[in-house]
Amino acid sequence: MLNQEDQSPLLQSKNWQKLQNDLGETTFFEETSKFKFLAIKKKIPFGYYLYLPYGPYLNPDATPEDTKACFKKIISLAKKESAIFIRIEPQKFTDNSPIQMDNLSENQKKLNVAQYFNLNQKLLKKPRT
Repeated sequence: MLNQEDQSPLLQSKNWQKLQNDLGETTFFEETSKFKFLAIKKKIPFGYYLYLPYGPYLNPDATPEDTKACFKKIISLAKKESAIFIRIEPQKFTDNSPIQMDNLSENQKKLNVAQYFNLNQKLLKKPRT
């Protein structure tokens, strides 16, 4: 339902779903005009989790309500499949991204893995006194 020119990742496509199914994975695909996601059910020693590689994908014009609807579908699927957690890898956030990180402090919003890694590298190189 997304337009033909959408920029969604390959790992959130029906082709990737087919490949995963051919490899024996259990998959779930949901698509609307505003979002889509491919969830892969993964087994771990104490249950299952849902993995959304590079997903979910939200159209650039998706509203906060569309985002909430997307995550409600994901959470509903996780409950139905008895998943103990959901692993997501959403696309890059921008200031106008429909996915907002409202529950995080300003410092947490700015911190990313690369910054954290650089900080740790600086601490490791600091001479001991």
